Amino acid sequence: MFPPVSARKLRDAMPIFLSDQAQALPATLSMRCGIVNYLLNGEEGTLEDRIYELVAEMPIEIGEDKQVA
Repeated sequence: MFPPVSARKLRDAMPIFLSDQAQALPATLSMRCGIVNYLLNGEEGTLEDRIYELVAEMPIEIGEDKQVA
């Protein structure tokens, strides 16, 4: 699993990801930028379609100490 990053860090990394300097980003941050780019700028279906697709197929880990509502 990739470690979490702040939304601010991800937002700040997007211009780098979209530029010729994307290889300068750590792989984990680059992967997250790719997902954001797909959601915001993808051409497959609508934004809503892409969000549903991502959330439906996203692995969600729930540990024993977590409660499900």
